[in-house]
Amino acid sequence: MNELQNYYGVSGREDSICSFLYERLSPLSDDTVKDSMGNLHFYKKGTGKSAKKAAVIAYMDEPGIIVTRITEDGYLKFETIGHLTPAGLISKKVILNGIRGIISLKAVHLTSKQERSIPVKLSQLFIDIGASSRKEAEDFVQIGDHGALEEDGRTFGDGYIKGHALGSRAGCVIAENVLRQRYPFNLHVIITVQREVGCRGIQTASWKLSADRVIILDAETAQSYDKVSEKFPELGKGAVILTASGSGLVNPRLIQPVINKAEERQLKYQLFASKDKGQEEVLYQRGYGDKTLTFCIPVRYKDTACQVAHMDDIDSMKNLTQIALMQVVSEEVANDTDK
Repeated sequence: MNELQNYYGVSGREDSICSFLYERLSPLSDDTVKDSMGNLHFYKKGTGKSAKKAAVIAYMDEPGIIVTRITEDGYLKFETIGHLTPAGLISKKVILNGIRGIISLKAVHLTSKQERSIPVKLSQLFIDIGASSRKEAEDFVQIGDHGALEEDGRTFGDGYIKGHALGSRAGCVIAENVLRQRYPFNLHVIITVQREVGCRGIQTASWKLSADRVIILDAETAQSYDKVSEKFPELGKGAVILTASGSGLVNPRLIQPVINKAEERQLKYQLFASKDKGQEEVLYQRGYGDKTLTFCIPVRYKDTACQVAHMDDIDSMKNLTQIALMQVVSEEVANDTDK
C-alpha cells in the first residue's frame, strides 16, 4: 500500500501509476492488454473446473489540478480535475512536471472581515512554484499541464493509514491479491482510468467485458467527528457492501451469500445504501445490473488531498472479494445439483 503512494495518476494523466501497475501485475496474469483509453486488462485462465467467468474492477486515477493561467508575477491559476474542495487545498503541495509548488491564497492578515466570513472559492487560490515572473514560470510550466497533490502515505495510530487516493490504491492492492491466485474459472481484472471525471475509462473497458459475476472495488465516505457524517460507514468496522447506489439496487441474491459466509467466518463488514454513482452505472447500462457487486473501503476526508482509512477495512475488502469470487463456483454447483 505504501509503495503505491509513491506514484501519482491524475485523471487523464495516469502514466506513472499505470506503468508501475503494468510492470508489477503483468507477470501475475496470462495476458495483459492496455486499451485505447489506457485501462489495464489482466486475463488469467482458470483451472478448467468451472465454465463461469468473473471480473474484478478497480481504478488507478485520482483528482488533481490543471493550470489555466500564469500571472505576470509567476503564480499559477488552476481548476480542479475530479472532486476536490477548495478549502481542503490550502497549503497543499503540488507536483507539476517534476517541480513542486504550494497552493495558497491571500494572507489572512491582508483580508477584510467580510472576506474572512465567506467560504474559500477556487478562484482565490493560486500555486506558488518559486517563480518571480511569467517568463520564469513558463520555463517549467505551461497552460494545460496537470498537477498531482503530493501527500506521503504512512500508517499512524492503531491501524490507520493516511495518504492520497486511498480508495484507488486499496482497489489496486486487492486486484493484485486476486491475480496472485488461480481460480476454477477464467478471471478478468480491469484497472480503469478517468474514474474521477465521469467514469470514462470503464465506458471503453466494459466493451471487452464478458463475465457471469462482476466485483467493483471503490471507496465510500466515512464518518468523521461531525453529526452530518454519522449516517456513513465507520473506519475499522469492515469494508462496505453496497446494497444500493445512485445507479440502482444491488441484487440481494448476490449480497446475502457474501453476508452469510462473512458471518460464518466472523469477518467484519458494513452495509450501506449510497446515493452516489460509480463505475457500476456503466455496467448497469450494459446489462450487468443483476451480476454486479460493489465493495468499498470507507475513507475520511474523501474529497481532499490527504485521506484517512483503516488497514482492517482493506483486509476486510480483500476477504469479501475472495468470498464473492468463490460464490460463483458454489452457485454453479448448486445449479448443477438442481438439474
